[in-house]
Amino acid sequence: MFSFFRRSSEESAPPKPGWKARAGFIARAAVVHVGALSSLFVLELGEYARQARKCAVLAVVAAFLLVVGYVSFCVCAVLWLGPEIGYVPCLALLGGAHLVAGLVVLGCAVRQKPGPLLRDTCEELKTDYECLRMMIEENRKS
Repeated sequence: MFSFFRRSSEESAPPKPGWKARAGFIARAAVVHVGALSSLFVLELGEYARQARKCAVLAVVAAFLLVVGYVSFCVCAVLWLGPEIGYVPCLALLGGAHLVAGLVVLGCAVRQKPGPLLRDTCEELKTDYECLRMMIEENRKS
C-alpha cells in the first residue's frame, strides 16, 4: 500500500557513487596535491636561487679583492727581493708558490659537494608514495 509518510525501501538508501564520481574525486584530489607540491617546489627553488645569487656576489667580491692583493703582492715581492736574489729567481719562486696554491685550491674545489636540491619536495614525495602504497594495500585487503 502506498503511504505519504513512508518511503519505499528503494528510495531510503542513498545511491552509491559510481566509478565516474570516484574517478572525478580522485582527479580533483590529485590536482590539489600536485598544486601543493608545485608550490613547495617553487618555494625551494626560490630559496636555492637566493642562496646561489648570494654566493655568486660574494665570489665576485672575493675574486676582485684577491686579484688586487695578488698584483700588489707580486709587485712588492719583485721590487723587494729582486735586487737581493735576482729578478728571475724571484719570479720563479713566486710562480712556484702560486702553482702550489693553485693546486690546493683546485683540490678544495674538487672536494666541494653541492647541497641537496629540493630536499623537502623529495621527502614529501616519499611520504606520498608510502601513503599511496598503504592505501592500495588496504584496498586489496577489503
